[in-house]
Amino acid sequence: MAKIAEINHCDPSLGEMHYFFDSSFPVGYFSHSFGFETFVANSTGKTLESYAVWITNYLIYSLWYGELVVLTEAQRLYESKGSKSIGEIEKNDSHLHASRPTHEARTASLLICKAILTAAKNYFGETAAKLDSFAINEPATLVGLIASRRTWNFYSTRLLYLQSQALALTQVLVRYARIGQTDQLKLMSKLSPIITKLASVYPDQKPNTITALCLGIEVSQMQHQSLSPRLFQS
Repeated sequence: MAKIAEINHCDPSLGEMHYFFDSSFPVGYFSHSFGFETFVANSTGKTLESYAVWITNYLIYSLWYGELVVLTEAQRLYESKGSKSIGEIEKNDSHLHASRPTHEARTASLLICKAILTAAKNYFGETAAKLDSFAINEPATLVGLIASRRTWNFYSTRLLYLQSQALALTQVLVRYARIGQTDQLKLMSKLSPIITKLASVYPDQKPNTITALCLGIEVSQMQHQSLSPRLFQS
């Protein structure tokens, strides 16, 4: 009986969060490299450490300073103000979308955002369907809104968002046959402590927080538009 009682007290959101952030959830992340493909395609002789550095910079400058700020604010604002927060949330979303350096990056955000909403509607039903009233262009904003409506834990949402993005990038290396599954595990092991720290720490709020840049990532994304042949859309 003790075991049954313990099972009954499990967090019911863990299962849905696990699936929502799993690579099998049909949201399209694995069709995009966000510029990492350029680095990988020209990476002959590069080490696992060099790949870890690129992904770490992406986690910090594209996600922690940008997407994670917008995700967290969307979750907090909607949880505290509900529909009254629409204007603030859409403003943050537009700033993040405008900060994308290339047409490909903006298109990727729109496609993934649309895929997330479609998948979430089918998975969560009416909970996600009500989000149609928001003018959202960024996946991070949408995830924050879904997290709020599903009452997901803030830290867990941030952690799983970062982890799913990192995993998608390591898959670029696997598909290019630069690394195998063993090295992919080693790479994720290197990234895991970084992900844990970034998920638990909120960046200092400055005017340019959402638009912080890393030149290496920006160059990779711009060069990707002319990369040929390529396996990923962005």
